[in-house]
Formats: sequence, structure tokens, C-alpha cells
Amino acid sequence: MKKLYYFLTMLAFLLSISSNTIAQTIYGTTPYGGYLNRGVMFKYTPTPNTETVVNFGIPTNGPIKSAIITAAERPVGSLLLSNGIIYGVSSWGGDQGSGTIYGYDPLMDTITVLHSFNWNDGAEPSGGLFQANNGLLYGFTEMGGTDYAGVFYSFNPTTKVFTKIKDLKDSQGTNPHAEVMQASSGILYGTTSFGGANQHGTIVYYIISASTYDKVASFSSSTGYEVFGALAEASNGKLYGFAREGGNNGHGSIFAFDPSTQGLSAVFHFDSINGAAPEGGPFIMNGKIYGVTADGGVNDEGVLFEFDIATNTLTKKIDFDSALTGSHPKGTLSLGSDGYLYGSTYSGGAFDKGVLYKYNMASSVLTKLLDYDGVNGLNPENVQFVEASTLSFSVNDSVLTSPPFDIQFTNNTPNSGNYIWQWQFGDGAVSYQKNPTHTYTNNGTFSVTLIGRDTVKQTYDTLLKQDFIQLSGAASCPVTANVSPSGFINICPGDSVLLHATNPNSAYSYQWLRTGLYLNGANDSTYWAKQPGYYQVRVDNGNCWTFSNVAFVNP
Repeated sequence: MKKLYYFLTMLAFLLSISSNTIAQTIYGTTPYGGYLNRGVMFKYTPTPNTETVVNFGIPTNGPIKSAIITAAERPVGSLLLSNGIIYGVSSWGGDQGSGTIYGYDPLMDTITVLHSFNWNDGAEPSGGLFQANNGLLYGFTEMGGTDYAGVFYSFNPTTKVFTKIKDLKDSQGTNPHAEVMQASSGILYGTTSFGGANQHGTIVYYIISASTYDKVASFSSSTGYEVFGALAEASNGKLYGFAREGGNNGHGSIFAFDPSTQGLSAVFHFDSINGAAPEGGPFIMNGKIYGVTADGGVNDEGVLFEFDIATNTLTKKIDFDSALTGSHPKGTLSLGSDGYLYGSTYSGGAFDKGVLYKYNMASSVLTKLLDYDGVNGLNPENVQFVEASTLSFSVNDSVLTSPPFDIQFTNNTPNSGNYIWQWQFGDGAVSYQKNPTHTYTNNGTFSVTLIGRDTVKQTYDTLLKQDFIQLSGAASCPVTANVSPSGFINICPGDSVLLHATNPNSAYSYQWLRTGLYLNGANDSTYWAKQPGYYQVRVDNGNCWTFSNVAFVNP
């Protein structure tokens, strides 16, 4: 009887995995709302929707009954996920009331103030934190320092040591709003809002190895100015950003900075019809820039747009309309593991307090996920979400240079007895054990996914460790496998798309998979895909096999 129950339970789990999207856990903050209207951190999953995990501010009228509290107040800027900890900054709170650096542990559900700012080492941190390739976190404050114009600083997440690197000066730029980024050269770049040659702010750089900080360009009314989001690097080596003010039409611009020539120019001027006042940074993918503007468009409530870097042309994708999609979006779009872009609006929605939404780049469809209501947040501004998981696992070794490739997986998830498990090892094999051992056959780099169904909350969670297992020293498999078409594929509901293995060989065998699971009877070099999910084909020459690239099908 127990075996039958186990079989039926696993069958139900497999059917639900095959027919539903695995729930993600998206974390974000709002600067207002919550217990004291001093901001919240929330997590979103499709079921049970949204949950407040942190109420910012110290209550003065008794203990709070739900969610933890912290001395940090008014969280701002983007969140950063590093080694399982979500890092952020608040513009108020802390020992001196001048802001904090905080860390939230999703597994332990605890928050810690890691540093309290004061006017000497900076006040009112702006933007978020960025982790450079040396492991340190870097950021700006908007105020404080010797000239009360902000500071540039680093924070060591291991030792908890804060270091003020630079007191900002008018000649190099002051009062930054956005976080820094690191270019492929290893140099950190950031922006300021005032100062510089035209008093419209600057682009600055920091060379870590030489501890050199300086200005490299000044914004002007023609290039645009007032930058609220981080720069982003494109494949052409240029850094792109959004300016809220200026440009030829006075509605802001998309600008490009060339590090090799230090040339700064506007590549697109917003004109209200195509959007106005972008507050956030660019997300770049496949030669396209995606972003939002806070104003402009058909309803003057903001737009979501796509900009082609090669042709310098902008295509408006969404006109925000308050009730259905929210209004006045601010912040930088975040890419989820499901391939959607996630963002929020400052206002609009059912309570006119903003909404959380996702956007499908392939179909140009925007879906509202939740309405902020004050308890779960209020008026989100320039935040960038992070995706995290409450699941946790480790291995005895992730890098092997000679066979046998035997890997022991240890499930470290708290309350693991509440879950039904599925492992996807990246080579097409799956397991339903809590702590499986898996033997890999070939050299390669493999991503591992752990999927858990919480039988108490009736929710799913997933943890993907990209390129986690690295194996070498054995014979490589000579088989190649590719699928055409690949990437994101949109089909009409009830329709299908024919997928091809691009190297058909009568001596080979084929096995198609959807979302990591083998499809019964799908053993030809072609397959008609009808359901949503990601598809691969396993090609086997009788001695070894290889898994193809992925096709994402979205009805």
C-alpha cells in the first residue's frame, strides 16, 4: 500500500511539473508601506502570491505580529544576491539615521544591519550595491562626506569592513543616484547627477588594482542628464544608459559611452510619444535594449520599449494604462529564470499604489502579477528584483578531472521532510530521492536543478545552479546535437511547432525532453511541440549521448 501511495504521489508530482510552470521566488523592496510605512521587502511566488518578509523601521507601539523588523528604513535601489544572502541599502535608519547596508538570509529568515552610515563616511546611500570580481561590494551615497556631496565606498561581505574610497567633489561629479557596474575590462563605472563641466553630472571610473577614481565624461543638456539606473555594457564594447532629463526634446535620452575614445553621445531622444523621463537602467539581450519610461506614451503613464543597438531605432512595446498594467514604471527590468522580464510601476493598479508585472520579450505581452496594497508595499521606485530560492544543496565535489564521475548530492533545505523532490542533473537524467548519487558518463559542464513541492503550503520552488558540475579527463562524446528552431518560439493556443534535430543520422537514436523530462514515444529526429516548456533532444550513437540546445515554446 505504501509503495502504491508513493507511486501515485510521484505520478501526481510529475504531471504537475509537466503541466505547470515551476514557481519562482522573486524578492523586491518598496520604500514605503508596511507596518510603519517605512518600506518592506516582499517575496513573490505565483502561489500564494506575495508575502512580506521584512518590515523596515522599529515599532514604538509594541511587537509586530507578522514578518521580521529591522532598524533600516526606506530601502532604495537594486537588490544583490551573493552566496545566498540578499544585500541592499536603505536611505534612512541605522545608528545615525543616515542609512544602512543590510543583508537578508532567505533560508534563516533573518535580516542584519551590516553597516550604519554617518555624515562623515556618507549618508543616504543611493542606487544599490554591486559585487565586483574581487568579491567586494561597491556603492555610492548621495549625501555626506567632507563636501556633503556623497561618497564612493566598498564593503567586504566576509569581514564586514566598510571603506570610504572617495569623497565626491564638484569637479568630478556629485550626488549620484545610480549603482556602479563593472565593464569587461574590469574597470568600474558609475554616474553622478551634478557637477562636472556642465553641472549636469558625470561618468566616473574606478580602477581597482590602482585605486584610481576619476571623471571620464560630463553630461550636457544635449546628451541628457539625471541618471537613475546603472550603465550596461553591450557586445560592441560601449556602455549604455538612460537619462531622465535633457536631450533634444527635453524628455530624456538613451546615451552611449565609448570607453576607448571616452566619447559620450545621445543615440535616441525621447519625445513623449515614445516615452519620457526614463528612471532606471537598461537591460541588454541579443543586441536589444529593454527599458521603461516613467511618463509619456498614449496615456502619459509611461511605456516599455525595445531599442535596437545596431540601427539606433526604438520600438514602443507597451503603453501603461493605470488600471490594467499600472502606471509610471520606474527601475531596471530583471530577467527571471523563466525568460520573462520583471518590473514594477510606481502607481496604478487596483489600489493606485503600483503593480508588479512580467513581460514576455517574444510575444510582447505584459502580465500584471500583483497589486501593491500598502501592506505588501507601496510606490516602488528604482528597484531591481532578484530571484532566490529557499532550497539548498551541496555536493562532495563539483570539479572532477578523471572518471569515475560519481557525484553525491546532499539536500540542505530546511524542513526538507515537507517536500517531494525532483533533481535534474543536466545530462537528461532525473532522480526523486532526497539525497541522490549520480554518475555522469561524459566530459562536460552541467547545470543542476532541484525542484521541490512543499506539501504543506502546496507550492513549488526551484533552485538552478548554472554550469555547476565540470568534468574532464575522460573521452569526449563525438556526437553533436542541435535543435531548430531554437530560442523563444511563440505559437497560438492549440497550435504546435515542428522541432528538428539538425544532424539526423539513421545510425543514431533520438529522445526528446520537455522541461528536463523524457517524452514517451518521442524517438524521431523531429517532434511536434504543443505544450509550453523548454524542449531538448538527446542524440545517442550507441556509446555516448549529447543533449542539444533549448527551444522555449510559449503558446
